[in-house]
Amino acid sequence: MAITVSEKSATKRGSQEVGIRDLRDGLSKHLASVVEGNRIVVTDHGKPIAEILPLNEYAAIAGLEREGRITPALSPKRDPGEPLDFGFSLRDFLDR
Repeated sequence: MAITVSEKSATKRGSQEVGIRDLRDGLSKHLASVVEGNRIVVTDHGKPIAEILPLNEYAAIAGLEREGRITPALSPKRDPGEPLDFGFSLRDFLDR
């Protein structure tokens, strides 16, 4: 988990602002949210002071999906299989 300090912050979709006391009292719950790909902006008297971000790339991808910044593929990438044999090489074809 990465903790970055920031003077300014705009809460985005997939993000939540949490006060220091609430973070301390519900740390397990908030860290579970981070593992799911959410970002937490930590505030001190309403002023953003830090941001907790997921380290796991899959969680980060899930967060981007929730924010609508990326969309998952409709189907898994398929195996292209063996190359087709047309009886001539690409070079032969291009040299014609």
